Amino acid sequence: MYYIAHVLPPELDTPIQRIKEDLHQRFGCAVGLKSPAHITLLPPFWLAPDKEPLLRSDLKQLAARIAPFPLHTKGFDSFGKRTFFVALEDSAALQQLKVQADDLFTGNPAFGLKKEVRPFHPHVTLATRDIKPSDFVAAWNLYQDQQLVDTWQANTVSLLRHNGRKWDVVATEGFGGS
Repeated sequence: MYYIAHVLPPELDTPIQRIKEDLHQRFGCAVGLKSPAHITLLPPFWLAPDKEPLLRSDLKQLAARIAPFPLHTKGFDSFGKRTFFVALEDSAALQQLKVQADDLFTGNPAFGLKKEVRPFHPHVTLATRDIKPSDFVAAWNLYQDQQLVDTWQANTVSLLRHNGRKWDVVATEGFGGS
């Protein structure tokens, strides 16, 4: 199982992992701890391991056509009481990256991927699926007024593979061939 994402730089991953750890300690939320802080471009999909080299090649091709661009967090938000996340300011460049990723990977019949029908709502997940509605309210009350505002230069795209327990970054390509 794989997915494609922009993995946040370590200076942002570290504080986000602290929040995920706090949510785990307080409410038992473990799903968010299975991945580094990231913005999903292509959600998890099954692919035969022998196709991974082709996937990596296409990842490199995608990254080569993208110029680095700024991204900005803007605090916390949620999808109902099921997913708690770090929100992002709107970014035309990120939207364009998503379109290009969709076109490239769903356009390659070797992968057998279909474009998502859900609208793209970029975010950095903190807790999902394993947070109880009552715990969600408590978590929201803890974090809703806290500020997590940061800016960084998005300059990579990564391939992550599930190892049976968690997600490992197995390939990262710099934008514009950097």
